[in-house]
Amino acid sequence: TAYLAEIAKSTTLIHRSDTFRGAPDSAEKVFELAQNGKINLLLQSNVVSLNGNGHLKEVIVAGKDKNTTTIASDFFIPLFGLSPKLGPIA
Repeated sequence: TAYLAEIAKSTTLIHRSDTFRGAPDSAEKVFELAQNGKINLLLQSNVVSLNGNGHLKEVIVAGKDKNTTTIASDFFIPLFGLSPKLGPIA
C-alpha cells in the first residue's frame, strides 16, 4: 500500500474489519497514510462487485450499514491476510 500510495494517482484500501491483525508498525503506516491523505481507507467494508467491459471500470463496496459506494478504478489487487492459529506452539 505504501508503495502504491507514492506512484498511483489514487489508492483505496478496503478492509473488512476496523482493525488489522498484521504487524503493528504496518498498521500504523496504513493509518498514517490515510491520515495524511495519501490513501483512501475504507474499514468495515467489503467488495461486492467489479464492473467493466473487457477492462475494470469500477469497484462496488458495501459498508457495515450495507450502503454501497462506487469507486472508479483501473486496477484491483485482492490480498488475503493470514491469521496463523499456532495452538499450543504459541
